[in-house]
Amino acid sequence: MFLLPFIFLALSSLNIIWGFLTPLFLAWVFKVLIDTQTRRAALRRMFWGMSLFFAIFLYWLPISFYGQYGIFGAVIFIPLWFIEGAFWMLMAAVVFNLSRDRYTRLWLLAFGWVLLEWLRHLGMFAFPWGTLGYTLLGTPLIQAADLGGVMLLSLLTTVTAAALVSVLEGQFIPVALTAALWVGGWFYGITRDAPTGTPQQATLVQGNIDPRLKAQDVNHQMRSIDIYNNLSQGTGLFIWPETAIYDHNLEEAQPAQLITGMSDQTTIHNRVVAREVDVASNQTRVTTHDKIRLVPFGEWYPMREQLASVYEPIEKQLGVYLGSWRVGEKAEPLEMEGQKLGTYVCYESVFGWIARRMVLNGADVLVNVSNDAWFGTGAGLRQHYDMGRVRAIETHRYILRAGNTGVTAVIDPLGRTLERLPLWEEGTLKANYQSLTGATIYMLVGDWLVIGICLFGSIWVLFTGSRKARVLL
Repeated sequence: MFLLPFIFLALSSLNIIWGFLTPLFLAWVFKVLIDTQTRRAALRRMFWGMSLFFAIFLYWLPISFYGQYGIFGAVIFIPLWFIEGAFWMLMAAVVFNLSRDRYTRLWLLAFGWVLLEWLRHLGMFAFPWGTLGYTLLGTPLIQAADLGGVMLLSLLTTVTAAALVSVLEGQFIPVALTAALWVGGWFYGITRDAPTGTPQQATLVQGNIDPRLKAQDVNHQMRSIDIYNNLSQGTGLFIWPETAIYDHNLEEAQPAQLITGMSDQTTIHNRVVAREVDVASNQTRVTTHDKIRLVPFGEWYPMREQLASVYEPIEKQLGVYLGSWRVGEKAEPLEMEGQKLGTYVCYESVFGWIARRMVLNGADVLVNVSNDAWFGTGAGLRQHYDMGRVRAIETHRYILRAGNTGVTAVIDPLGRTLERLPLWEEGTLKANYQSLTGATIYMLVGDWLVIGICLFGSIWVLFTGSRKARVLL
C-alpha cells in the first residue's frame, strides 16, 4: 500500500515514537515514488500521500477548533490538507518532468523537498508546519542549526533518505558520506557549550484568559489588565503575553518596566509594547513592534472586502468577526534600560529570519509573547513551542517566552528549556537569563547556504544524469 510510508513519515515527524528515524521513512517514500511506472501515477501518489501526511501531522487543528466552534470549526481545516498535498505534487511534477532517470529523480526529490520547505516560509500564505528539520530536535544534531538554520537539518534528513535508497541502486558512496555527516554532526552537537554573558532577570506572567470570550467581549468588560496587574507585584521587568491588554489600557498597567502584547484597535495592529517609566522624572519611554508575519486565515484574510459574501456566513457560524490586522514592517529590537530585546509575536517564532534580523539589529536576548490557547493542550502547542526553541540555537540567544495559557518558559542558547510554568494556570516565573553578543554562521548567511547547496546539487545531478543517459543511448 503506497500510503504506508507517508503514514510512518507523519508519525516520525510528530516525534511520537521515532523522530530521529525520519530519514528511513522518507527513503521509503522516495523509493515508492521513483518505482512508479508512470509520471501521472507518481504525482497521484505524492498528492494523496502528502495530503494524508498533513492530515495526521495537523490532526490537532480540527480537534481543537471542534471543541471551540463545533463541527464547522473542524471541517474548515480539511482543505488545508489537500492544498499542502498539491504543493508536493507540484514539486514532484517538476522533478519528473526534468528527468526520466530514476537515480536523478531520487536526488532531485531530496533537493526539491528542501527548496519547497524554504518556499513555505515565504509570503503572506507562509505555513512552515511539517518542516522535517525539526524532527532532529531530540538529537545533538539540532545544534548544527547555528550553521545553517533548521533548513540545514532538513537537508541532512532528505539527503540521508536519498543515500539510503542509493544503496539499493548500487551506489554506496552517498551513504558513506552521509554517515560521516551524521557522526560529525553528532560530535558537533555534544561538544557545544552555551555562551555566557551578563546576568539579567525578568518576570514572565501567565494570565490564563480564555481568548474566545475575550474576542467576543465587544464592550471590554473582561478586564484582563486587572489580572495582569495583580500578578505583577514588585519591581523589575515584567513580560506579559500576546494581546494581554488593549491599547486603551496601557496607561493602567502598573509595572514601571513592562513588555506586553497589545491589541491596538486604534491602528489595527497586533503589537508588542516596551514601556519604561522613570518614576523620579515621570517620563515615559515607549517602543513598539508590530507583528510582521500574520497567521493566514487567522489574523489575515485575503480580499476580505471583495469576498464579504464568502466570509460573512463563516463569521455567523463561528460567532466571531474575521477582520484582518495590519502587517508590520520592521524587525527591530525594543529597548529597555540599555538592553535590546528582540521581541516578536506568537506565530513569528516559527520563522528563523525574524529572530535573525532582530539579533543582527542588536538584540542581546529574544522575547516571544504568545497566545496558544487556541491550540488546546495537544500536539499543536508542543509543535509551536519546539519550533520556536530552534530560534535560540540559530542565534545563540536566550528566549524568554510568555504565553497566555503556556508555554511560559526560559530557553537557553542551546534550545534547552531551563524553567517553565504549568499549562493553563495563572502564575509568574522569575526568569534568569544572560544578555549575549556575537554572531553564528546562520546569522551571517541565513538560509542561502542551504539554498545554494540544493540548487547546485540539482544542477549537478541533472548534468550527470543527462550524460549517463547519452552514454546508454
